[in-house]
Amino acid sequence: IRPHFVVARGMDGEVVYTIVADMMGRTFAIRNKDDEIVAQVAKTTKALIKSEVFGSGSESTIDIAPGVDCSAILAIVYGIGQVGHHFVKDSFNNFVADPLKESLTDSAISAAGLEGVAHSYTAASNDAVKHASKLNRTARFFHDTFFK
Repeated sequence: IRPHFVVARGMDGEVVYTIVADMMGRTFAIRNKDDEIVAQVAKTTKALIKSEVFGSGSESTIDIAPGVDCSAILAIVYGIGQVGHHFVKDSFNNFVADPLKESLTDSAISAAGLEGVAHSYTAASNDAVKHASKLNRTARFFHDTFFK
């Protein structure tokens, strides 16, 4: 399965473009709703070498078909770059860094014999969030009822 994204319009999600990448993520094609290739993006040789040596290389060539909205294509390319960057970072944090931090914190609390204190703190903070939520709902009710 090749990685792909879609670009949709409006609330109904009408697909405008589909972006299909090669298996290595070196190139991708942008296709319109008629499945015609309207743009192709490829990492340059220089970028591929930088990626292997330094871990990052961002140069790409972008070929856009005549008559296609260049600003839309450039926005798509920029967006894909941002999504890819944040996806890797968020995945690392969610599946590696955060569980490691939680494990270390749990170990430290256990070693210090503070499980009861930690449990009491968690219960108190959850209770505070619950009461703050109730106050927020009450404030919204008064605002919407008497001040709108």
